[in-house]
Amino acid sequence: MRLENCNATFNRVALGGGIVHFGGSSSSSSSSSSSSPPSGEPDNEVPCGNIGTLELHGVSLQDSYACYGGVMLAAGSVQRIAITASSWIRSSAVYPFCERTWQENGLQGPVVAVPGTSDLMSQQAGSGGVLLVGGSVGSLALDGGSVVERNFASVTGTVISVGGDVGSVEVNGADLSRNTYTLRTPEKGAVYAAGAIDRIQVLNSTLTDNWGGVFYAVGNITSAVFANSSAQRTRFPVLQSKSSIGSVVITNGSTLSYNSVDYFVGGAVLRAAGGVGSFIVTNGSSVDGNTALSEAGIGGAILVGGHLAYLEVSGSSTLSRNNARGSGGAVFAGSMGAALITDRASVVGNVAGDASLINSNSVTDASPYAQASGGAIYVNTTLDSLELSRGARMDGNQASQDGGALYARVLMQLRVQSASLSSNVAVLGGGGAVAMAGIDQQVGVGQGRVDVGKAYMCTACSSSGIFGP
Repeated sequence: MRLENCNATFNRVALGGGIVHFGGSSSSSSSSSSSSPPSGEPDNEVPCGNIGTLELHGVSLQDSYACYGGVMLAAGSVQRIAITASSWIRSSAVYPFCERTWQENGLQGPVVAVPGTSDLMSQQAGSGGVLLVGGSVGSLALDGGSVVERNFASVTGTVISVGGDVGSVEVNGADLSRNTYTLRTPEKGAVYAAGAIDRIQVLNSTLTDNWGGVFYAVGNITSAVFANSSAQRTRFPVLQSKSSIGSVVITNGSTLSYNSVDYFVGGAVLRAAGGVGSFIVTNGSSVDGNTALSEAGIGGAILVGGHLAYLEVSGSSTLSRNNARGSGGAVFAGSMGAALITDRASVVGNVAGDASLINSNSVTDASPYAQASGGAIYVNTTLDSLELSRGARMDGNQASQDGGALYARVLMQLRVQSASLSSNVAVLGGGGAVAMAGIDQQVGVGQGRVDVGKAYMCTACSSSGIFGP
């Protein structure tokens, strides 16, 4: 199906698909100047199977309202969805109070006896600000200068909610911004998949002020690339998986900054309940100023519940000025393989704890968040290696408790070569730069600048060397 060069405004239906509804109750829509929630019985049933291609080409769609899928509802799967050619989709909404609306009109609640969609509706009322797909989506593309903004959902997917897997998502030369949510389930993303997402590419695009996060998968996310793009002022993670994430690359001057998590735990840029294969920031990119300021906030920018196999900041990129109320001002991981900071990269000015108290020298043992450790990086168990090299800086990070720059229960290897590890502060604890419970192999420093005195703290080390109590 292709919609081309058309305009639609103030479309309202009682249940699903403000403009087009496949496989359920309504394909017709009623035009009105009112923006109040819809009411009334379902329209005629229009049976439909899976959809091959759904293309919105040069269209302007705004102010469409429904209980599911503000613009379109598909009960089955869709092979390809494309929003292209400077399309503009704005102010579509799915209502947070559909159940009350139905009850006021004598209906029986969220389960509506419409063939092909009743299960979908009962499970996902308030989902899909623009599109709701009950099955899977092969590919989703937003490109060609298109703008998708100011759409609203109360449950999942402020732009699109998918009931299965998504093969690929590509945002290229587009604007996906200012899509929002209610506080019912605030972290479920602009693009939501109840299954996995195989590939995400954000190229030459802007993702701004999405209050609910951007990409959310219940299953795995295989890979994600941000190139010459920005994701800023997003509330809740830009990228989130309830399972694991394979690889993330932020490159070509991309900026993922000033995002925040105000409720629940942290990870304003990335949150994964399981492991992450790699997280790379390179080629003049930045992950700066992200915050996790809730009472449970850990990992201001990155929160990995399992194993983070590889972390790299390189090519004059920055991981700086991030803040978590708890441990891990920038990064919190259950365990970590290799961390590499190299080639003039900077990891500076990150804070674990209450930044205002730390900066005013007011932290005491009784202060809130006084136990926060790892100003830049916190590893809950073992960190295999940390290398700073080729003009990299890991300076000026702060923690309320231990490890101004880094805390790891066990550190296998630390190497500082032609790099700077200085001016880090552990306010109440030890290890102004690095704190660890034990080290199993070696620490090496050559041709670099490392703070003396309380730079390192090791509570169970077998060798003395450069370590101090």
